[in-house]
Formats: sequence, structure tokens, C-alpha cells
Amino acid sequence: MNDGWRELSANEAEVIRKMTSKVSSQFTYEPKKYIGKLIDEFGSLALRRREEAEDPVLANVMPLVSAYFDDDNNKDTMGPFVHLIIFWDGSLLRELQIYRDDGGIVRKEILADDLFEITPEG
Repeated sequence: MNDGWRELSANEAEVIRKMTSKVSSQFTYEPKKYIGKLIDEFGSLALRRREEAEDPVLANVMPLVSAYFDDDNNKDTMGPFVHLIIFWDGSLLRELQIYRDDGGIVRKEILADDLFEITPEG
């Protein structure tokens, strides 16, 4: 029984790769080693290493990197924005949090090439 854990899609893996490429070289993201589980209607994912037998304890997670995505097809205006934050426990990724700043549902597929203001945290 997988309890909702699954392979990351190619797009999810690429979004995470692009975001984590902006953090210090002390962290290396290896997409094939992670699996994900959908945790909300925005597309947020719990993350864990494939070899972990149980769900990770999320008591000591902290933001690693954040980014934005424009969720509108209108070229003349920007917004609403989708916020993406990757959380980690100091060594492993634990969550890709996704939410829209107006609380609405994300309308467009989030593509790595459309992310902006990718900022390492801390």
C-alpha cells in the first residue's frame, strides 16, 4: 500500500530542480531519489526519499528556497501570483508548498521556465 506516495512527474521534478539549483552547493537534489504525495488542492507535495519506510517527521522543517509564478494569461498585467516554497529538514527535502496569493485555485500548469524571483531562504 503506497498511501498516496508516487513518482514525481517530470514537470514537478524540473520545478524542484530549478528552484534548488539556486541554493548553496552544500545541497544536491537528486530527483530519482524522491517521491511525492499530493497534500492540497493547489498541488502542494509532501516529499520523501524513496528508501524511507515511513512518512517523515515534519517537526523541524524550514524554508530552503522560494519562487513565484504568474497565474494569468494576460500579458499586460501580472498576477495573481502563485507562491512556491520548498521546505527541508537540514538535509532532505520535505515539502513543495504551493498557494495562490488571492486564495484561488491555480489555473495554469506551473512550468519551471516560468518561475521568477527564485530566492534561497535563510
